Amino acid sequence: LYNEAISLYNRGKYEKASEKFLEFKNRFPFDKRILEVEIKYCDSLYKAEKYIEAENAYLEFIKLHPKNKLITYAYYQLGMIQYQQISTIDRDQSKLHEAIKYFSFLIKRFPKSRFASIGLHRMHECKRKLAKNNFYIGYFVISYGNVKNSSLKIVSPFC
Repeated sequence: LYNEAISLYNRGKYEKASEKFLEFKNRFPFDKRILEVEIKYCDSLYKAEKYIEAENAYLEFIKLHPKNKLITYAYYQLGMIQYQQISTIDRDQSKLHEAIKYFSFLIKRFPKSRFASIGLHRMHECKRKLAKNNFYIGYFVISYGNVKNSSLKIVSPFC
């Protein structure tokens, strides 16, 4: 079962692999490979773009193993789940705020982790996207809002 799950995962069949990892996890909870299986289960859901399920799986992993060294990876992946769902600058930015929250938590709680440095880079990307969103909103309000000085011209960098 373990070998089959790994084989499916390595061949990019993430949905099937997640099913096999879950089955292994439920049938062999005390196996020495259980931590690897739990993380691979989370990863396979993430790679299958089942973001809600992946988020819940990573959160469960963190809850069950709060002292494990893989927790930094789990927090990073939680940020990446949100990051992957960031929409364009003219849409709701709640996923962007969630990504910043997870990356920020990772950096503050585990500053020496290798995932903290990667998370810092991603957090900066998120903040740049947030700044673009704020600029877009300001541009829209000035361009289409009730502007008293009609001679005011703004050139958008998005054109």
